[in-house]
Amino acid sequence: MKVVRVDEATQSQKGLSQLLVERSALIELAEAPHPLLAAALCCFRSARHLHFVMPFLPGGTLVQVLEAQPGGVLADEDARFYTAQITDALGELHSRGMLYLDLKQENIMLNARGDAILIDFGLVKCDVDVRRGQLVKRAGGTPRARRTRGT
Repeated sequence: MKVVRVDEATQSQKGLSQLLVERSALIELAEAPHPLLAAALCCFRSARHLHFVMPFLPGGTLVQVLEAQPGGVLADEDARFYTAQITDALGELHSRGMLYLDLKQENIMLNARGDAILIDFGLVKCDVDVRRGQLVKRAGGTPRARRTRGT
């Protein structure tokens, strides 16, 4: 479950806009699921928080997988496997007109079978013709202020 404080998310028009885009993306993915993309099971608001409930992914993040490997390096076949799955997930987003701007190891989680699942659609840009190379005037990446773990 992703939990976002309402007061922090709505401090700026940009923050509110990003939150609405994320909710929209999660709902679209729930309506037409893809096995390598996290989708919303439900979204709701409590007094101070917005909650995005997604399927449980017990395998942890790709960061945790790397940390458990000797020297922090994946075996070649594992690296090819995860790269193929991430490429498939990004291709699916592109086919839906979504540009994912926050690709990092922390945003890739593993399900019970060990498949790489792309999560966190807070910086997705929608209605982009990715296949035709449409330019997007927006910086990607997680702003430092969003990297805090507290709620």
